[in-house]
Amino acid sequence: MPVSFRPLTARLHRRLAGPRDPAAAAAEVVEVAPAEDGARAAARALPGQLDRVRAAQEDTTLGFEAGRIAAGPVRHRATRAFLFREAHLAKGVLYAGGALLALAPAPGRARPARLTGRVERAALASSLVGNRYFGHHAVDDAATVLLAGRFAPPARVDAPAARGWAHAAGLRALLGIDVPPLDDVAIGEAWAFDDVGMTADRRARLAALRARMAAAGPPGPGRPVYLRRRGDGAPRAPGNEPALEEALDRAGFLVLDPATDPLERIAGACRGAPLVAGVEGSALAHGILGLAPGGALLAIQPPDRFNNVWKDFTDALDLTYLYLVGTAGAAGFAVDPAEVLATAELAR
Repeated sequence: MPVSFRPLTARLHRRLAGPRDPAAAAAEVVEVAPAEDGARAAARALPGQLDRVRAAQEDTTLGFEAGRIAAGPVRHRATRAFLFREAHLAKGVLYAGGALLALAPAPGRARPARLTGRVERAALASSLVGNRYFGHHAVDDAATVLLAGRFAPPARVDAPAARGWAHAAGLRALLGIDVPPLDDVAIGEAWAFDDVGMTADRRARLAALRARMAAAGPPGPGRPVYLRRRGDGAPRAPGNEPALEEALDRAGFLVLDPATDPLERIAGACRGAPLVAGVEGSALAHGILGLAPGGALLAIQPPDRFNNVWKDFTDALDLTYLYLVGTAGAAGFAVDPAEVLATAELAR
């Protein structure tokens, strides 16, 4: 099995000469969809919610989040595809032409990689964020699979973190996007993508994923859904979540647990639901995929990690975005069930 020293040489070059733009290293750059100017609607919330916010989630800033939830213009980055010849994919990083493109969280210090084989052509439908968070894997990278197939046989990076997500494989199968995993291989022609901007092409692919979800099973019961947080993922469940669940159950919500309920039950409940609510996080991807046309997503925000990333998707898909900020206390934060129900009414 050949050994690739590109993880070492690429990082040494980066240290000495600075990072090389992947576009400059690519043999070909294809503009799939041009950049667009658009407009976004304001998010809906009860009065005084922003007064409760104390900090943003670590990947964003309060200023950026304020722009996301306000009405105004927005610039959507172009969707592009890059062709790299004689590339090496090692530990989730694509090396080619002196550039490196991280498609999965780095395992640590760069080391030579033992390549296990060679693939002549592959379109890598993976992203760094999609191999870090289940929600982005389920929506962002899923949409990129639909793009990748236009260029070469699609594949995904076999990232260790993603293997532990209970619903990832089932969701890929349900959506018909379960492409083969690759890692530690040489690739004769490797395509990678800048697929972040909500261009017309990307919006159409996201809508196609929702259509696939709608066709994947019978319509749900048409009730609002609450996806509870409890101990799943990063600790951000409301301190009073059991009481919140009881109140929402009495109000007609289906209360589900993404950590323990089977995918079929969650997908079935969200399919055609008028509203899906939950603490901000990856579980809300089920709502993005399954909500009824024109439905509403309600993101409950811990006051110390304000993040409205799903607002970009509700805007793109003509869904309604609602948010509610919990109240901080000595033992985390709490959510008033009456405020959840009042916020849900804003979708009408």
